[in-house]
Parts: sequence; structure tokens; C-alpha cells
Amino acid sequence: MLISTDSTANLPKHMYKELNISYIPMQIILNNETYNDLSEELGNEEYYNKMREGATPTTAQINEYAAKEYFTELLKQGQDIIHICFSSA
Repeated sequence: MLISTDSTANLPKHMYKELNISYIPMQIILNNETYNDLSEELGNEEYYNKMREGATPTTAQINEYAAKEYFTELLKQGQDIIHICFSSA
């Protein structure tokens, strides 16, 4: 079984590898700037500092093409997938 999530899980990059969790980067909007992957573009420390300063992060849904490509690659491994994601609802 494969475990999958999106980058809003905010796990350190090494944990994805150590726990064998696949993830798809989500767009995160912070102070009117869009980041595709916090761990690569902004970093957790800077992200949380901006929140302490009053920034309110939001996420944007990935496009259909990106989702299809991501899950197609996982399905090629021939295993069941549990995908854990977040929603404002």
C-alpha cells in the first residue's frame, strides 16, 4: 500500500523519504505570493515566521493535468493508494 499526501502536510522533506510517503506539491498563497513547494521555495521557518507576523496562508487546488500525472505514476506501481489531504470544508 502506498501513502500519499500533498505538501500542506508540511512535513520536513527528509520525513517523506524516511516514511516512504509520496507527495504532490500544492500551491500556497502567502502575502499575495504563490509558492509551489514550501520546502524548496520558502522553508518552514520563514513560512511560520510570516504567519506569526500576521500572514494568512491559503492553498490553491492543483490542476487536473498535474493530479492525473501524479496519480498515474503511483498507480503504475500496482498498489492501493491512501491519499491524505486537507480541505477548508
